[in-house]
Amino acid sequence: SWVLDATGRHGFLARDVREADRSTTTLAITRRFEKPAGWDEITANHTLVESYEDGWAWSVPLSDTLRCFTVMADQRHAALEGRDVNEMLRGELAKTTHLASMLDHVNAEGDSWACSSSLYHARRYSRPGLLLVGDAGSFIDPLSSYGVKKALASGWLAGIVAHTALVDAPMTEVALEFFDDRERSVYQSYRHRSAEFFEEAASAYGHPYWTTRAEAARAAAGAISAPDDEEWLEDPAGTHVPADIVRAAHERIRSIESLDALSNPDLRVIKRPAIRSQRIVMKRHLTNDAYRNGMRYVRGVDLLTLVELAPQYAEVPNMWNAYNEREAPVSLPDFLVGLSTAFAAGLLVHRDK
Repeated sequence: SWVLDATGRHGFLARDVREADRSTTTLAITRRFEKPAGWDEITANHTLVESYEDGWAWSVPLSDTLRCFTVMADQRHAALEGRDVNEMLRGELAKTTHLASMLDHVNAEGDSWACSSSLYHARRYSRPGLLLVGDAGSFIDPLSSYGVKKALASGWLAGIVAHTALVDAPMTEVALEFFDDRERSVYQSYRHRSAEFFEEAASAYGHPYWTTRAEAARAAAGAISAPDDEEWLEDPAGTHVPADIVRAAHERIRSIESLDALSNPDLRVIKRPAIRSQRIVMKRHLTNDAYRNGMRYVRGVDLLTLVELAPQYAEVPNMWNAYNEREAPVSLPDFLVGLSTAFAAGLLVHRDK
């Protein structure tokens, strides 16, 4: 049997492997406010985020007249001691400019409440019979991403790993390592992304709230083994090729009359775990000196087949048709992403290069 711990911060089965990030502490304080006349059209349907000298705040709409306001304070820097939660929230929101101006002519709904929003990660995210899913395994700073997307990707992959173990027991250890590596890389990549936000705020405010977070994020990310790329972070089957490089390769393809594609001389084939038909399986992957971990699928496009076909066709439409005759058909936009990725990663090169 398998247990997927998706209990969030509670992490009922995760506590013995959880490591808190002691470099910073964050307290989230929130309250709902009603505006009977309704919020103005500019802000009514939007999530709003505002930084200030020693913290940041955000607000989300709950209805046409109800919004939730939250501040992210650090007990070590904000003067919170000896104040009740309602006073803490009012004091922190008063430091904002735009959010504070929205609180005229509003009614507070219920009391404020607070909870920890400090960061943590697991030393290991899996073991036989157990997977730590989403926030049970790690908690990222809300500034770096929509945590719901991270949790959904984690849950989807956990289901695939459990399914693999149940139907193909010899692949259990490989599947667990795949999950563990993925969750660790995602945490590091999100920490890397958050550093950019913190550094920008630190340059504007120069306050320890921001400088310590920037330093801690850079240190925690370390030498990340995954890209700082939104699509990869939200797609457990994605590649490690940054989106900006893929876009540049796509523009090159669009600008030339003939692809004149060749396989890169340093291209090699290795066997690596991959997601296929809702299972973790060992598949042949393409690798080179720049991408040693290898890659196989992009947007459902089999790069192994694509790289084999590319030198035979000068034009994309003909190559796309040939690909769809051999493999499960893919759309032209997805095929172009796969082809652009192959060039961006150096699996393919243009003959004139």
